[in-house]
Amino acid sequence: MKSRTTSKSRHAFVNVSMPAPLRDRLTKKVQKLGSYGSMSDYIRDLIRRDLDRDAAMAKLDQLITEGANSPGQLVTKQWWKDRYAELERHRKERAKDQAKKAPHRKRA
Repeated sequence: MKSRTTSKSRHAFVNVSMPAPLRDRLTKKVQKLGSYGSMSDYIRDLIRRDLDRDAAMAKLDQLITEGANSPGQLVTKQWWKDRYAELERHRKERAKDQAKKAPHRKRA
């Protein structure tokens, strides 16, 4: 894969070679999706998603490690009651926030 950067732009150009059947499938998919202006847009989006996934996996690994190294907590019926109550409070707050953000409709 070759890479070059132009002096007039911040874009770096990367040439990717692929077999014609793969290129044809990619072209058809991009056209079918209709939400990308070009194959380059689609490939950039794939790369961004891949990098985001890598970051999310690193964060998950960190959280798993922290959890594994944290002191244990006794899970009882009361613990579950408290968790469900906390979730219900959170759901109500979100519903209230979403209701505030929703446009108000006038009755006819």
